[in-house]
Amino acid sequence: MPPRRRALTVDRPADDDRDRIIDAAQAIFARDGYAGAKMQEIADRVGIQRPSLFYHFRNKEALFVAAHQQVFARIEPVFRDSLAGAGDPFVQLDQVSRAVLAVMTDEPDFARLVARTSVDRHPAAVAIVRKFLQPLVDLSVAFVRDGQRRGIFRGDIDPFFFTLNSWGAALMYF
Repeated sequence: MPPRRRALTVDRPADDDRDRIIDAAQAIFARDGYAGAKMQEIADRVGIQRPSLFYHFRNKEALFVAAHQQVFARIEPVFRDSLAGAGDPFVQLDQVSRAVLAVMTDEPDFARLVARTSVDRHPAAVAIVRKFLQPLVDLSVAFVRDGQRRGIFRGDIDPFFFTLNSWGAALMYF
């Protein structure tokens, strides 16, 4: 007898469940943080049984990471493309700001998720901040420093605080 295969419908391919789980998790992690998020609530929101979550994600931490990976996979190339090269840095800053705001508009829980994760004390949150946010902070700081070396930005501006203030303004907007 041949092995049974999971039937896929045209309406819901296998990856659709995974994406719907991530979307629900983003909203719940954004609202409740890692510790407060409940896997049962995520399953209920998606309309699946709780054990089905573990078919796609080995545990809550893996889902937490995937919820961030999905959004940062869209943000990271935007940063790199917008800030690359030696174009007009004010145009580049405008491009990256508009692109990030567009992602936040498409992903309404993103700003809350990032803000919540940034202050969450769970080790998974710390790892996410280091893995996903730190490289973008480093890229932004390097961009400002390069502009200072070229005489475009004032030398007395702290690149790190400029970056944090800019990002904070975007997060607060949402």
